[in-house]
Amino acid sequence: MKYRRILIISLILSLFFLRNNIYAKGENFSNLEVSPVLNTLNLNRGQRYKGFITLINRSNTKQYISIGVSGFRQYKETNKPLFSSKINSISKSIHWFIIQNSSTIKPFQSIKIPYSIIVPSNASSGGHFAAITIDQRNKFSKIIESIRPLFIINIKGNINISGFIKKFSTDNLFNFSPNIQFSTTFENTGNIEFAPYGFIIIKNIFGQVVKIIPINTKKSLDLPESTRLYKSEFIDNNFFNTGVYSAQLILSFGNTAKVYNINKFSTFYIINPYFSILLIIIMFSIIIYISLKIKNEKKYF
Repeated sequence: MKYRRILIISLILSLFFLRNNIYAKGENFSNLEVSPVLNTLNLNRGQRYKGFITLINRSNTKQYISIGVSGFRQYKETNKPLFSSKINSISKSIHWFIIQNSSTIKPFQSIKIPYSIIVPSNASSGGHFAAITIDQRNKFSKIIESIRPLFIINIKGNINISGFIKKFSTDNLFNFSPNIQFSTTFENTGNIEFAPYGFIIIKNIFGQVVKIIPINTKKSLDLPESTRLYKSEFIDNNFFNTGVYSAQLILSFGNTAKVYNINKFSTFYIINPYFSILLIIIMFSIIIYISLKIKNEKKYF
């Protein structure tokens, strides 16, 4: 009787864990793909634009999605977007979209989601930034995953391309490592997005060019009313390179019609501890040699 109870309890527990494992394997998320991920449109005031995005279901289950529109802006000093439903000067375009609010996608199939953009006649010139929010939901309407294809809508008119370098320096004034980190902070004060680019010219104390480092090689965009931080690295493994160095930043930005160039200078020090110790030893050796030589010369007088 005792063994029969143990057998029954074991059987129930086995069925419970087996059922849960089968259910867990059946849940298949993160299988939605969207195309295109980034949409850049050049539109006029009063224009109506029609387009569509393609959504692909890579899973073996039907996917339920809800659709909406949100604004986005640059997150702090990074190239990551910050999504928000709040309206500001660069996200008013969320009210320009007409799009369905839900859909379903069968397993291993794709659908085209049409949308329309109606630009108001009084829309401001420059860049406007929005995203179509696609939320994947389970059977309990809980959001499992969100995909947000981005829209950069540039309205023709009075385009203002402007910006300035807020900060340019090494992370440390005195550097005891051959890896020197540069930080370049650039603020976009215009009304259009652009990708600043350029290089840093590094010279030693004798005015010789030691290295030229490119800036923003990935051509990441800096959005209006935003500040971007660009990191650069200078690696100097030369044993004899020590002392004061100068760095000149040459940064360019603009479009095909006009390109602006700005310069910024910075000074930093490289201190190679091994070379410094060697110099100290040599200096002390020279001092001791001169002292002994003077002492010996006095003996003869």
